[in-house]
Amino acid sequence: MVHFYFRVLVFLIGIVIGLLVGKYCVNVEVNQTNFSTNPSYDKWSLENNIKRKNVIWDTLRYNKNVKTVIEADFLFKKATVTCLVLLRNYKNEKPIGNTWAKGCNEIKFIKVPKQQTISIKRKLGNSSWVLLCNALHDTENSDWIFIVNDYTFVIMENLRYYLAPLNPNDKYYLGHSVIFWTTQFNSKEGGILLSKGALSTFKNHVAKSNCSSFSYWNREDFYLGKTLATLGIVPNDTRDYGGFSRFHPFNLNALLFSMENHKYTNVFPFKCCSKDSISFQAIDGDKMYFYYYVLYTMQIFTHGKLGNVPNLQNQDEEVWKAFLNERNISNTKITSAEYYKEWEHLIDDPTSFAAKMEREIEKDGEL
Repeated sequence: MVHFYFRVLVFLIGIVIGLLVGKYCVNVEVNQTNFSTNPSYDKWSLENNIKRKNVIWDTLRYNKNVKTVIEADFLFKKATVTCLVLLRNYKNEKPIGNTWAKGCNEIKFIKVPKQQTISIKRKLGNSSWVLLCNALHDTENSDWIFIVNDYTFVIMENLRYYLAPLNPNDKYYLGHSVIFWTTQFNSKEGGILLSKGALSTFKNHVAKSNCSSFSYWNREDFYLGKTLATLGIVPNDTRDYGGFSRFHPFNLNALLFSMENHKYTNVFPFKCCSKDSISFQAIDGDKMYFYYYVLYTMQIFTHGKLGNVPNLQNQDEEVWKAFLNERNISNTKITSAEYYKEWEHLIDDPTSFAAKMEREIEKDGEL
């Protein structure tokens, strides 16, 4: 388990750098894509007279007089997103609310009743499709609706970076596209995005009373795609300019080390992974806290002169001695094994780390 976290850390550090570029960089040249559905954020910025500039972490954190609007905060208001989370594992509700879902303008949990061990007649209203269909009818006011599973982790900044140039009044149906029984639809494993225009069309043609038409299977992603197809709304190609996928129906371990075969056939070739990746599977709440820590709490200082300065009080060769003195250990002839044990007490295992992150995030929310 610890080995998994270490390997994923390397990948996430790369994503962090991409996030920093996406949030703070200005006038970055974006290669034009051959995919007609891939928008140009830079072009959109220029057309809307949005001036962007580079601001490093050192300035943001240590210069209290700096006055700037963070791009992520600007897009939070510009591209509003309601997140509909299909909740089957109720334990994931709290981790989701404490981590990535804080980037949603509105979040709604759709609690799917747990299947009974003993075979009984299903209630029509308990089908995940019926619950989702009803929730879509009750959702309004947002530009976009993002439907995700309770084990999905979403990088909301990358999501809005992708959505900002698109007109939400048009009919967009976005995600990771697959085909099953000749029907093209977006897989729920990678998340499903509906624009306001697509949602409006859905509501106008599918009455709430008809939501129970497909009620005997919990295949809400398939039935949604099948319904939208009858309205002329089909999946778009969401790959980036290099053909790399943004929406991932796998967890990071499968993506990076041993790609699993998806149960459906991809409509567009799957290629891992876009630097602007939007979603992937987190599996459980502990990993959500870990990913959130790496992406939003840990800060990478590449340069700067305010707070990012070397510690002149302790030279490198004195650091280990200072570490021992802080713990009232006077024996400078300590063995490497004994020294490692002292460090080992400071390092949390994954479960303890997640619990610690949960406490800190909740504490920050109370301030």
